[in-house]
Amino acid sequence: MQREMEAWLGRAEEQSGPPDRADDDLEGWLRSDDSPLLLHNVEEFVHDPEAHLRAIAERVEGPGRAAHYSGTELAGGPPRGNSRDQAEELRARLRTVAELDAERILAVPRRRGTPRGKTRTHYLWLVSPDRNISNADFKRLVLNILRRRWPGAVVAGYIHRDTDNTHFHLWLSAETLSGKKISVTRMRPSGDAILDKYPDLDEEVARSVSRHFGDPSIYDDHIARKLEWVHWRERFEEALRRGERPPVMPHRARHDYDWVGERRAVADRERGESRPYSGEREKAAPAPRTKSLMGALELWGKTVHLEARVGYRRELLASLDGWGPLLVDHPVEGLRGHFTRELARAEREYERHRIAFEKTLENRALLDYGELRHPLHNSRQIAEMKQMAELTHDAELLRHVHSYLILDRPGPAETTLSQAIGERWGEQIGARLGVYERARLLQDVAEANRQLREESRAGDIPPGARMRGLDPDQEIVRGWLGGGWTRRQMEDSAGLIADAGTSYHAGRYLKACDYLAAANEVLGQYRRGAEAMTAYPVLDQAQRHRLDALARDGASGLGNAGTLWLKEVAAVMDLREPPGRAKFLRLMERSLEINQGHEPPSQRDGGQPPDLGTLRPHDERWMSRLVSVTELKEAEALAVAMRGATGEDFRNCEARAREMRARLELATVIRAAGGEGDLPQGRDLTRVEGRELDNHRSY
Repeated sequence: MQREMEAWLGRAEEQSGPPDRADDDLEGWLRSDDSPLLLHNVEEFVHDPEAHLRAIAERVEGPGRAAHYSGTELAGGPPRGNSRDQAEELRARLRTVAELDAERILAVPRRRGTPRGKTRTHYLWLVSPDRNISNADFKRLVLNILRRRWPGAVVAGYIHRDTDNTHFHLWLSAETLSGKKISVTRMRPSGDAILDKYPDLDEEVARSVSRHFGDPSIYDDHIARKLEWVHWRERFEEALRRGERPPVMPHRARHDYDWVGERRAVADRERGESRPYSGEREKAAPAPRTKSLMGALELWGKTVHLEARVGYRRELLASLDGWGPLLVDHPVEGLRGHFTRELARAEREYERHRIAFEKTLENRALLDYGELRHPLHNSRQIAEMKQMAELTHDAELLRHVHSYLILDRPGPAETTLSQAIGERWGEQIGARLGVYERARLLQDVAEANRQLREESRAGDIPPGARMRGLDPDQEIVRGWLGGGWTRRQMEDSAGLIADAGTSYHAGRYLKACDYLAAANEVLGQYRRGAEAMTAYPVLDQAQRHRLDALARDGASGLGNAGTLWLKEVAAVMDLREPPGRAKFLRLMERSLEINQGHEPPSQRDGGQPPDLGTLRPHDERWMSRLVSVTELKEAEALAVAMRGATGEDFRNCEARAREMRARLELATVIRAAGGEGDLPQGRDLTRVEGRELDNHRSY
């Protein structure tokens, strides 16, 4: 009763009466139906022990006995006039009643000589309807249930209203007044084999509350939530037996805080003498969960979830500095303070849970409790992590989330499988749109930064000599988006990008590519075993606008095939029914395969030499062509100088030769960053170019 009676100490003043009452008024109010206190079959001395003792003395010594002073009067203390002190005394007496009752119950098996097993001494019961109900009606409703089920039950309870819903905490002795054991087993069959394994006391309460308010949905909602929970619990226990990943746990209000840590905080505060109750929920540190396997897995799940939240908050804060020359329409500095505070809060919460979980692992190792295999997540955590993965393009977080969601994938014979495949397809399309959008943004940032660098160098270039040189950052970005580079090749060259803003957006683009690969894996997992089933891609309105804009305007690295795919998807979205099987399979396969590793330009279209404008340093034939053309342009510039041509002709030839040499040096550095070998040998020139090179060398 400690926590229940603590509610009296300044919490629930709405229906707890005025703070200051005379003793007689307080005792009368506590016995009334309107008070938050419920005592049923509890000894009378709990209300007023002194009056109870006086009544006993009068029965024993007679009405004409001499007056006796109370303990307070003998000590010379002031009379009781503080309702808080009286509440403390009442709580102590109730605790004494519970302790004595427990001792009595535990002594019975010892007296009988059968002290086997663990004897239950009491039950704790929490009733929390989601409707506002008066104290009198609430107590009457609960008492009717107690009297029907267990005549002579010994009960103490308290109602408080400082939470979202009204809470009625009850202590129920494990024995009735006659000494009969309380049985909480199911009394009314439900017709569900799994539900029948669980007690039905909560169902009777829900039925009574529903009848009180005349609203059948109260009972129906409760049964639906209970069915969801008990069926999940069966799957959870089966997964533990097999050592498999547990299914996603239905979210309940208790998952939003650490109830074990809060109970410990309450107990610690009650042992203190000078720490008053603040009137708010205890902000307790998470407690290690050693013995409870479900508690340990749940703590692990909370830690993983909070770690993902920290990563999301860091991504938000970093985004404020990553836009470079692309000025945002609204000032971002006003958001910096908010993002910083939210990140600090997320880091504190994660650190507390990380320490508690590490302590849990340490304790379980000392007790040889076995290894924890997989974290346990509730549905709200999974939904939030899925959203964070989508916003930050976190591929590993997406894989982690779908390793749980795939456990609830409908079977091949279920009609909902088509809807599930359509949803995953829509998410995969959204991931691909993200790649195209970030590619376009990366190209815009690289171009804007190049212009800024040229403007900053404008004053150092003599008049008439100003020309556009090769910008390494922009060349690398163009190579990424149009040169057919692999994911590994892009990652190896990312460290060569000098500008911080361009480098930031290059990292975001690589994350989008990884996220697309993860989305492809997820879609493939959902289609496994149902490859021939047709589905309709599920896209929200915002995704549809993004798709239409890209199909209309295009994007870097999209290519003709990518543009055609976007238009086909847009056309499917205009249909009122899913596409036919042949069209669905063709479009699905193109969705999974199009632009994998990007779409490189044709190397030899109609015998023409490859274009050297886009870096492709990992292509040996392209590199051979670049080496040869660089040699040709340098020989041409030298020949023009020796012939005594005009200054403008020489400057143009020199600029082309310098640009090709810079391109060759950049390509060589990129190859070295990827661990590739020496430059290819041999000439790769057309006949005309070969004759030109020989003529230039003749000078």
